[in-house]
Amino acid sequence: FTVRLGPSRMDSAAETWLAVQPLDFTAAAALGASGAPLCPLVVERLAAPKTRDAALAALAHGLDGACVGQVIAFAADKAAAVATRVAALRALGSSQDEAARKAVVAALEETAIPIKAAAIAAHARPGSGRAVLFRLTPFLRDPAIEIRAAASAGIVRAVGDAALDQLYLIWKETDPRPYEQTAVELGTLSSQPSAEMLGKFLKKDNPRVRVAAAAALAGRRDTHARQALQS
Repeated sequence: FTVRLGPSRMDSAAETWLAVQPLDFTAAAALGASGAPLCPLVVERLAAPKTRDAALAALAHGLDGACVGQVIAFAADKAAAVATRVAALRALGSSQDEAARKAVVAALEETAIPIKAAAIAAHARPGSGRAVLFRLTPFLRDPAIEIRAAASAGIVRAVGDAALDQLYLIWKETDPRPYEQTAVELGTLSSQPSAEMLGKFLKKDNPRVRVAAAAALAGRRDTHARQALQS
């Protein structure tokens, strides 16, 4: 399908595309954005170990109620592969179901770094507010760089500009990952403070940090971003 199709025809074409192998994630994103249920289209793949992770990745674009119980079970199964549990948590992060939210919060207590990082990302939904800020702030001091990176990015995603003053510890990081992940989220904003923060990223010595900041600013359309790029 192409963008020339109207919304209803696009959904129909996406459903057809998603129904064939291999799983098409562009189609899944289109359906998820339209609010169409994804679960009926991937439920058989979800039950098969060989296609489960791909099905979970598709559900990250919009997990509807019919599959929530199964996905919670995969996320909580400590005998499952880490990749499967991570994919399940990402899917849970797209659900508004209360049971899905509780499963994500429970995973924040895990000790496995990839699981905890995935739970942080799933918990930090756009605009989820200060309650998430208070829950994630302690992770900014976690010994694991993956956790600190996920927390920094998650705080920006959940709270936006109001949380930027909580990220003062990021300036002590020598690893580029916290900057890279945070830059992605700063790139979704349009404010002067967020552009100024990215401008400071541009002045870091690490080339990966500078590239991430430049990409985030270039993807924005606000005057503040253009000024930061030109400064």
